[in-house]
Order: sequence, then C-alpha cells, then structure tokens
Amino acid sequence: IAETSNQSSRSNELMTIPKVQELETVLKAVPAAIFIAHDPQCRSISGSRFACQLMGMSEGQNIVYKPPNGSRSIEVRHPDGREFAPDEMPLRKAARGASQRQVRFDLVTEHGKTKSLIGNAEPLFDEHGRPRGAVGAFIDVTGVIESEHAARIEAERFRVMADSSPAMVWIADVTKCCVWFNKAWLDFNGRSMDEELAHGWIEGIHPDEAPHCEALFNSHFDRREPFSI
Repeated sequence: IAETSNQSSRSNELMTIPKVQELETVLKAVPAAIFIAHDPQCRSISGSRFACQLMGMSEGQNIVYKPPNGSRSIEVRHPDGREFAPDEMPLRKAARGASQRQVRFDLVTEHGKTKSLIGNAEPLFDEHGRPRGAVGAFIDVTGVIESEHAARIEAERFRVMADSSPAMVWIADVTKCCVWFNKAWLDFNGRSMDEELAHGWIEGIHPDEAPHCEALFNSHFDRREPFSI
C-alpha cells in the first residue's frame, strides 16, 4: 500500500511540473499585466513579464504597492488624477474577497510618463472558502485613451470653427437623423439644439415645402449625392 501511495505521489508531481511550466510561460508571453497576490494582505505579489516591465521592476521581484523604503518611483492614480490609497487597489480589494471589474487606473513614472490600464481582479480562496490572495489581469489602453483625447480635441476645434461660421451647418448620422447644428443655424431658426435634432429640423420648414425638402434630403442621402434645397 505504501509503495502504491508513493508511486501515486510521484505521478502527481510529474503531472504538476508541466502545468507549472505552462503557467510560467504564459506569464512571460501574455501581453497583459497580470498580478498574483499570494496572501490576503498582498504582502507578496508576483507578476507577468509585462507587469514587471510596466512597474519598472525585474522579473521575480515582489511587486508590493509601496515598499517601506519608498524606493518605487511609480504612482498609481485614478483617471481624474487622484492617487490610489493602498486599500483602494483592485488587487487588495479582491484579496479581501470582492471581485473587481473594469477598473481603470494610470501608472505614472517619476518622469511623468503615463500608462493607462483597465481590467479585472478576482479573489483566490483556500479549502475553507477564505480569501488567500487574488489574481488581477489588466491590459494597456494608453493608445485608446490618447486617441479618444485627440478625437475630443479635434471635435472641439471643429465645433468652435463651425459655430464661428456665418454659414448654417448641420451633421447627420447614417440613419438620416441630424445629430448636430451650428450656432448660425440655431440662431436663424430660433430653436434649441434638442428641438432640431433627429428630424425636428423639418418643423422649421413651411408645411407646403416640407414634403419636397424631406424627399429630396432622403433620396440624395440614400444615393450619397450632394444636393441643395
């Protein structure tokens, strides 16, 4: 019986080795920041290669939130610029047993470089159902955030330019609903933006001419052709 038990134990060990190697390889290869807290207080945290690179640390180092000697030069901030308190960190919340979903935060280096991350953190439980740590997985969305910021700037520039123009300007979406009118249009018609949106602009046209204007608008819109009324 003892021999059989030993053989079973060795067999389990041999089966476990490839799984550990596979996990280590995943942590090296995956282009995401994965953090693993090995205790409920998050005193010991390991990370994927990508996570260590983001944090400016070597693989295998303990990625604690803020070392006692204050050697870390990375700040973790909310999107509005407020610094995360240690207990607010998604990995710490997950290690206390609460799943964290779609958490967004910024990593800011001492040189002012910012990386924006978003992701989830899930608790790990022991055999008694008590939290024993957590796993967090976050992707780098810096490019997306920067693109959205640039798009907002361009949209604001266009709005200022269009509102400064004496010409009446409108924008419609693919469903033929008007989604924006410039100041000159609104001032000329004496109506608010909400009143003009979608198909509300037709109400400003004389009833005898409205059917013709709407038909002209719809037919040329469907053919993607320029038109004048």
